[in-house]
Amino acid sequence: MVPIPDASRVPAADLLPLNFINPKIQRVHVLDKILSLDDWQEAAYVQRLPLILIGSAGSGKTVLTLEKMKQMSGDVLYVTHSAYLVENARGLYYASGYENEGQNLSFLSFQEFIETIRVPMGKVVDFRIFARWFARHRQASGLPDAHQLFEEFNGVLTGSPVTTPYLSRARSIALPAECAVKTWPGKMNGKGRIRDPPVRLPKFGCVRNAL
Repeated sequence: MVPIPDASRVPAADLLPLNFINPKIQRVHVLDKILSLDDWQEAAYVQRLPLILIGSAGSGKTVLTLEKMKQMSGDVLYVTHSAYLVENARGLYYASGYENEGQNLSFLSFQEFIETIRVPMGKVVDFRIFARWFARHRQASGLPDAHQLFEEFNGVLTGSPVTTPYLSRARSIALPAECAVKTWPGKMNGKGRIRDPPVRLPKFGCVRNAL
């Protein structure tokens, strides 16, 4: 993109309306449309990798991920659970004819990724299957919510260190309570004493600081 000396000479049909322009940031991004990041998104965008993004639907996780991917070279893999999101992300990435000869980029669903290693036997445990299994173990587990537990199994239980695949039980227990997304109650023995201490699932940022 180049600056336009006289915007009045641009045909109206060529003008693209922008829903948001951050006055503090001159940089814009291009996927299927021109994008301007808000302050929080920009703060995440300039972080060095590796990086964990956690946000609600519509918060810009996909946009930020795709824009960070443009900075990478060599073999790059985009993986998500949903085959629909794979197609959507691929379409966004190349929507404006973006090319990067320094990348060998693949967009795969998690199932497709697993099958590049080995085709697994059986079928994926969805929530209906998990809920039936959980119902048989609810009382013994002391955990009340099958859906929340299922979502945690499908989420990222880790922190910024890349040397371990997940947060250990000892480090999870050591997290301060204010850093926990959810605290699972500890198990009690026959004398009413805690046999296993509570396990805390961490919020992003707290893990980095706690470790």
